[in-house]
Amino acid sequence: MAIAGALLVTLTLGAGMRWILAGRWMPGWDFGHLRNAHSHLGYFGLVMPLVWLAWRGAGVALPGRRTLWLYAAAVILTLFGFLSGGYGPAAIVGSSLVAAIWLLPAWRLRGQLRRWDRPLGAALPGLLSALACVPAIGLLLRSDPSRGQALVTTFLTLLLLGVALPTALDAGRLPARGVELAPAAMLGAAALGIWPAWPARIGLAWLALLVARSVWSGAVNPRLRVAWTTVALALLVLASGRLATTRPVLIGLIHFVLLGPVLASLSPAWLRRQPAEWAWWLELLAVALLAGSLLAQGLGAAAWSLDASATGGSLVLAWWALVLAWQPLGGAAEQRWRR
Repeated sequence: MAIAGALLVTLTLGAGMRWILAGRWMPGWDFGHLRNAHSHLGYFGLVMPLVWLAWRGAGVALPGRRTLWLYAAAVILTLFGFLSGGYGPAAIVGSSLVAAIWLLPAWRLRGQLRRWDRPLGAALPGLLSALACVPAIGLLLRSDPSRGQALVTTFLTLLLLGVALPTALDAGRLPARGVELAPAAMLGAAALGIWPAWPARIGLAWLALLVARSVWSGAVNPRLRVAWTTVALALLVLASGRLATTRPVLIGLIHFVLLGPVLASLSPAWLRRQPAEWAWWLELLAVALLAGSLLAQGLGAAAWSLDASATGGSLVLAWWALVLAWQPLGGAAEQRWRR
């Protein structure tokens, strides 16, 4: 229930922001606070718990029940901290506690460092690299806000490319070597954030080729093959420098990767009832509408793209609301936490 709640709240905040930008809704909350609450809840309350479940399938012990209750409290504190005051004391305390708890399963993941022949070997270096950004973020957001925001982008992208992506590839039993994925993801995250120089862009291109090779050399259904191939092509285009890494473009990339192949690949560890394949195609189309509209905004599209992205976000929210309503009480995730 906790993961389902985090997903629905995250998607609701995201769809609401899309309608605000389209000029269709004017709430009383500060938009920047909504954006920070949305992004941090997505990673803290949804992505990392799903990653933990996938790690458990690889033999990594999950945090205990008391630790999970503490983690849930920290996530809630962070959410309301961002909504009420942005990067204020409550958000900082909650985020710091979340990061500290991440280190527990990460430490237990260290045995996977011996398994560089599988994607999961890249997850621990990716997570540690992301956490290493946190102290510098706190300093730069005060002294140099623009570079601080660039480092926030690198932090979130490291969690995406360095942790969630290899975990999803591993969950799908796709062939990839962690020894290659880890440095490519680190350089790629730097290219999209704090260091958009050519050496980092080479790393991003390298990551794109690794993902493409993994998907096309392994057994994967056509929907996930289309989704992962789209991710690889997007990373390759960004690495080439032919597409500027503006905020809408980066947001579109993050949303497509997380809501598309990553969430679908990790769903067997969480959903007791899997949607039919045709239903997953509908979800991927809704995600593509959201991400494609954001890409269009980054290319200077007219106001129609704002309405289109809001519609795409609302369709994704509606799809997941229906899927979760269809699940039996006490989903697979809750069953696994109890073991």
